Amino acid sequence: MNASWKMQRFNNGCFVACIAMLLAGEGLEFEDYQLYSALKLNLRVKYLPETDSLIAGPLCLDHDCSMLRPFLSRYGLEFCDRHFGSFQEFKEELARALSDGKCVVSGLPFSCIPSPLYSGGGEGGHAVVFYARQGELLSFYDPSGGIARDKNWTFSEAERYVDHKISIQYLYKALAARKSFVIGSLERKSGIKPAAAGSFSSEELLRETASALNVFMLKTAELTRKAEAAGGRLPYDEFMDFTLRFVKPLAMDWNDALRAAGEGTQPALKLRPLLDSLKALFLSEQKQLKISGTLSSGFPGEFTVSAQKITASLGCINR
Repeated sequence: MNASWKMQRFNNGCFVACIAMLLAGEGLEFEDYQLYSALKLNLRVKYLPETDSLIAGPLCLDHDCSMLRPFLSRYGLEFCDRHFGSFQEFKEELARALSDGKCVVSGLPFSCIPSPLYSGGGEGGHAVVFYARQGELLSFYDPSGGIARDKNWTFSEAERYVDHKISIQYLYKALAARKSFVIGSLERKSGIKPAAAGSFSSEELLRETASALNVFMLKTAELTRKAEAAGGRLPYDEFMDFTLRFVKPLAMDWNDALRAAGEGTQPALKLRPLLDSLKALFLSEQKQLKISGTLSSGFPGEFTVSAQKITASLGCINR
């Protein structure tokens, strides 16, 4: 398998770009935005009751890899996601895969990725593709590297930001702290039928998204009632927690998935301006609350109208 770097163009889309790299290793050339459309990520918004939050677009794939099956089955491929109980098991499987010429996807904290464009690192997880081993050093591609996403980079332009090495010892320290030892790879399987288990129709996806947006409306009503009862003096941490669980997944992750599907498509034309407005509203209110300790008097009404318009516009997605 010959690894080929693919660029991450969208928010939280590192795993999608890594899948594109694995496909390139199988001789199948796709960019991340093509996979967004093929996997119908523009249709996907999901409510997770276990965390009382929304996920959208690429994070739906992170949450449930089975949605890869219908697409991969066309090519006789299956995505295998393996979790290991120890670093030793993880290391042995990684070494075995690389010695067999396979590249694999796994996760690293940003603090372990030496791109000069990552300021301060951080412990958040980021999908990367390991493609070679030289002694105690492992080579990996980072789909992002911190490069600007509004430009199409060639590998030679991006190489110093996205092509890295990490020692096995350093990898152990990084993963042991997170207690996460996971490897994903593509496997060729005989007898796979096209449209294998896990296939959802557009109608089913839209029903799931509509259900998630109904939850969003309920959560909107709860927050605006609290804001009005408190005279706008919501605790800043509570406001930010709501933003991360219910607003960011729509205003950023879903928005980016719609952009990936095509600027001229009906969903993008109708929904993206509404999601942009939601983002602008919450950025403005975040600043207002942080400085003055009070949300603006118009926030409850503006937020309610914004949520209603987004929910009502779901029907613009072509079925």
